[in-house]
Amino acid sequence: MDRGGQATMSILGKVGWAEVDRNVQVQQTNREKHSPVISGFRWWARRPHAVVGALLEAAVAELGEEGFMVADPFSGGGTIAFEAARRGLAVYAQDLYPWPTFALASVLRPADPEEFAEASRELLVSLEAHRDLYKRGEDNERWEATHVLRVRIALCPGCGGDVHLFPEPLVSVASRGTRETDGLFGCAACGTATRASLSAEHFACAGC
Repeated sequence: MDRGGQATMSILGKVGWAEVDRNVQVQQTNREKHSPVISGFRWWARRPHAVVGALLEAAVAELGEEGFMVADPFSGGGTIAFEAARRGLAVYAQDLYPWPTFALASVLRPADPEEFAEASRELLVSLEAHRDLYKRGEDNERWEATHVLRVRIALCPGCGGDVHLFPEPLVSVASRGTRETDGLFGCAACGTATRASLSAEHFACAGC
């Protein structure tokens, strides 16, 4: 094995993979809270923050921070450059597409808190008409929907007949857990949602 291979193995050996795995599970169950770049970019190369951060810290511990530079020539996912910048490391990032490079530059650029707050208020005001569609109740007391319950069958507003909203039997996974193996399957005959293994080719309806 050459020196590069030995250094790579040494770096990987410094990572506490059990802890990294736990952190990744936490991030994946609530990406909006724990994974800001992944939530904002919605790009394809979404590497977990916990994995990238652990690898960078192990590399610095092995090689030293002096002269250390992180280079990501395919930075569409944004996570590598983001985690490097969080740790104060020198970083170079590029991508073939202008949108991810512009977005990444915006993420890494220091923001004026007052300007950011004002932009946030303007955005919420502009979205108010759309948010109003999800509010229910009387004029003086209205509630905004924060969760959506998946419904297998709905009534057609035109003819009043049943409309099957999901063409496939699988309606949803049973939970957001990363190790979830069950799903909810909808019956085409009665609409009842039945819990069964995601790998099941057939399921017995609990309703009919």
